[in-house]
Amino acid sequence: MFTPIEISELKNLYATELSRVFPADEIPPYTRLLQCFTENKHEGFFYTPEGEQEPVGYVINSAMHGAVLCYFLAIYDKFQSKGYGSMLIEALAKH
Repeated sequence: MFTPIEISELKNLYATELSRVFPADEIPPYTRLLQCFTENKHEGFFYTPEGEQEPVGYVINSAMHGAVLCYFLAIYDKFQSKGYGSMLIEALAKH
């Protein structure tokens, strides 16, 4: 199940996850990412697969012309190596 990342959650995700998981030169300034969200150029979702009580990861992407461009896709550390990354990609393709 996908749950939208709300603007109010974006700053915390940016500070705690994106900056920790991805190389600094691959992450836009927060103000730019926020602008893309508020202008509906990007969207983000937390992913909670069936049987889990909390999100196991997230994706930030743009969808246009029937295609999805994933900017950031990650599975939280404690859920890694359990097949959730593949499940997230499969679910995203159906979303």
